[in-house]
Amino acid sequence: LGSFGTTFVLIPAFDVVTIAAFYGGVLLAAAVVVADPTPLAAAKIGVAVLVVFSAAVVGIYGVDVGEDTIYTDQTAYSELRVGEDDGVRTLYLDGVRHSATYTDGRDGYVFEYSKYAHIPMLYDDDVEDVLFVGGGGFSGPKRFAAEYDVDIDVVEIDPGVVYAARAHFGVSEGPNFDIHVMDGRRFLESTDEEYDLVVLDAYQRSSVPFHLTTVEFMDLVNDRLDDDGSVVANVISARSGDGSEFFRAQFKTMQEAFPNVYAFPTSETDSLQNIELVATKGQARSQAELEALAAERDVGIDLTGEVQNYTPPSEVDTSDVPVLTDEHAPVDALLQGQVGKEYVVLENESTTTSEAVGGPSVDGQLNVARATA
Repeated sequence: LGSFGTTFVLIPAFDVVTIAAFYGGVLLAAAVVVADPTPLAAAKIGVAVLVVFSAAVVGIYGVDVGEDTIYTDQTAYSELRVGEDDGVRTLYLDGVRHSATYTDGRDGYVFEYSKYAHIPMLYDDDVEDVLFVGGGGFSGPKRFAAEYDVDIDVVEIDPGVVYAARAHFGVSEGPNFDIHVMDGRRFLESTDEEYDLVVLDAYQRSSVPFHLTTVEFMDLVNDRLDDDGSVVANVISARSGDGSEFFRAQFKTMQEAFPNVYAFPTSETDSLQNIELVATKGQARSQAELEALAAERDVGIDLTGEVQNYTPPSEVDTSDVPVLTDEHAPVDALLQGQVGKEYVVLENESTTTSEAVGGPSVDGQLNVARATA
């Protein structure tokens, strides 16, 4: 069709993934004909190509057997899909699970790593203003709004994600809940609001916006926090060895901007996993202190298991990774070690809810979901 047909016919009518799949099919068919034009050979090769092509299409679209697709969209930033299976509704971005929520009445987070954003609530009993950079399915912001008496700002760059969250994940703005459709760094540069807690959840497994990783950005976050404020960054990485370079570089970078930085791996394996980085401007906290606070304080969610994954700075080797700066942030190179590694996500297989002072507490069995990067 050429550039004219692609620009004025295909792109207005179809999403990018469909166009790529179409052209891939055309190229495969042409390869079959060129390889051997005889009917029998072409038929045999055609069947093989069809099998391979079908598998590729399934991979591209992120089809999950048994899961119902209830919404799809090609946004300006990603291929978006909302699926539902067994009472769990999931938001996929470029085929990767980004957020999930229960639709069958169960309470709590589907993904275990989401609980770590509540750790600052253990030692700061005066949290009033919270900023989430990265919305997704808004499971974190919704839980904070339901659990605490706080004002919440959520910054999400993709209007398509915000639409999906409103239409399919029950997200709505209110007097204490505002959504800002813009880049997270630009929002922080433009606001003079002071926050008690900032949650950075804009990093994906294979796509990390480098300008949200640098020391200049972390300094900006620091400037927008009150004197004893905290930031929680959700990083996908291995905890050590191959595939851990980005986590260790991000840890080292945050140490340049904050006096106290701790890591909380969510899995004991060496696989790719969600690692939560908690940085504070206030006093340093030991694992023993956090464990005591988790046992004593009711913050509406049980964190006794999470604080046991506390990793102090002395156990994070940053000697061979750079500090990320606006001038030099080789994020893509740091992510190269993750290619082909298994990604492990802990999720609640079942949850039961019991009412307690301050809100519901959640207990659940853990299910391990695995994927390959």
